[in-house]
Amino acid sequence: MSEKVLELILDKLTSMDDRMGNMEMRMGNMEMRMDHMEEKQDLMQTQLDETSRILKAVYDRQEVSDAKLTALSSDVDKLHGDVKNIDEKVDHNQQSIDKMIENQAAIFEMLGEHDVSIRALKKKARSS
Repeated sequence: MSEKVLELILDKLTSMDDRMGNMEMRMGNMEMRMDHMEEKQDLMQTQLDETSRILKAVYDRQEVSDAKLTALSSDVDKLHGDVKNIDEKVDHNQQSIDKMIENQAAIFEMLGEHDVSIRALKKKARSS
């Protein structure tokens, strides 16, 4: 083979060798990028897991809070009924007291009339 042909083959081989070197570098860069992306993905998965745990804890606490709120609402309803009963009893007692005051006024009136009658009888008894 001639020297020119050999040079051409050498040039082609050198060019191919350079291309292979470039491809290997690119593959190395891609592997580094892939490794970096995997690290980021692992970090994101860790953060997602932590967020999920926090969300579950919040959900569990919300369920406990809802149960406490339901119990508190039930207690308030019971207290409302108790207060209503007390109000009714107070009203009934007030009516009884009002009647007793009326009766007492009538008794005092009668006592006054009896007092007057007794004095009148005493006067008659002294005059006779």
